[in-house]
Amino acid sequence: MKVSKCLCVALFFYTSTSLAWNYQGHQIIGEIADTLIAGSNAERHVREILGEGMTLKTVSVWADCVKSVKRNDNNGRFYYQEDGKYAECAIFKDRTPLVDYVKRNWDQCTPGKTVKNCHGYYHFTDVAIQRDAYQQGEYGTSNHDVVQAINAAVRVLQGGTAPAPFDIADKKEALQLLVHFVGDETQPLHVAAIYLNDQGHPIDPDLSDSAQGTDTRGGNDLIAGNTTLHALWDMPPKRYTEKEGWKALLPGATAIPAPTGDLSTWPAQWASDTLVNGRAAFQNVVFGKKTGGNWSVEYQPDYTAQREALQATQLEKGGAHLAWLLKALWPDN
Repeated sequence: MKVSKCLCVALFFYTSTSLAWNYQGHQIIGEIADTLIAGSNAERHVREILGEGMTLKTVSVWADCVKSVKRNDNNGRFYYQEDGKYAECAIFKDRTPLVDYVKRNWDQCTPGKTVKNCHGYYHFTDVAIQRDAYQQGEYGTSNHDVVQAINAAVRVLQGGTAPAPFDIADKKEALQLLVHFVGDETQPLHVAAIYLNDQGHPIDPDLSDSAQGTDTRGGNDLIAGNTTLHALWDMPPKRYTEKEGWKALLPGATAIPAPTGDLSTWPAQWASDTLVNGRAAFQNVVFGKKTGGNWSVEYQPDYTAQREALQATQLEKGGAHLAWLLKALWPDN
C-alpha cells in the first residue's frame, strides 16, 4: 500500500544526520561540471548569476552550509552559528542569505507545521530497493524530496516561481541549490533505501501492512563500529580528493550521454538510475538484529572495492548531469 504520508515523523529525525556527499564530493561534482560547460552559453549565465569569483565548485556546498543556521526556541529568531565547524563555508562571508533561506524553508512542509527543518528534506528520497524506478507516491517519496527540489530550482531558473512547499528567493539561490541537489541525487543512499525488520531482514514497505520502525534512515541507523553506512558512502575515495585527483573522473563524465525526454523528467530518470545502481550499496553486507534503534552491519572483504567503484561512477554522473541540465537551460543556439 502507499504510505508515503506517514514519513513525516521519521523525516524529523533524519535531517540532523544526513549530509549526502561530504563537501569534497560536492566540490568534485561542481568542478567536473565547471569543466564540461567551459566556453558555453551556460557558463556565461552561471557566471552572471553567481557573481565574480564564484564557480559551481565553490557554491556546491551552499545548501549544506545552511546547517549552521539555528533557531532560538525561546524567541523564534534564526541566526548563523559561527563555530568554525564547516571551513568550506567561509567563502560565504554574508550569512544573511543563508539565514533567510532557512527561515523561509523551516517548517512549511506538513499541515500543522509539526516537522522542523523542512529544507533538510530537499536533499533525499528514500525509495525501497525493491522498486525499479522512482515514482512519486511510493513509500519514501514526497512532494519535497530531492527530485521535486531539483525541479523547483529549475523552474526558478527558467523564470518561474518554485511550487509549494519550496520557497526559493531568486535565480542565484536556485542555482546554488541546484548544484548541490543534483549531486545529492547521485549519492546512492540518498535515493536507494533498505527497510529492515527487527531481525535484520529486508521488507518491502510498499507491500507491508505496517512499515513503522523499519526505516534505516538512509543508512544512518546501520552501524559498523563507530561509522554509519551513510557516512561511509559520503566520503569519496581519497585518490579523487587529493590535488587534481578529480581529473581522473573527467573522461568518464565526458562519455555520459545526454538525457532524453523533457527536461522536467530528467531528475526522476536520474533518481531511478541511482536507485537501481544503488542496490549495490546493500550487497555484500550482513545485517544484524535491531538494538537500541540501530542495526549492526558487517562488510564482506570485497565491499570496499565495490563501494569505491560505484562512488567513482556516481561522481562522474553528478558532474555530467549538472552540466547537461545547465546546457539545456541555456543552450548555445
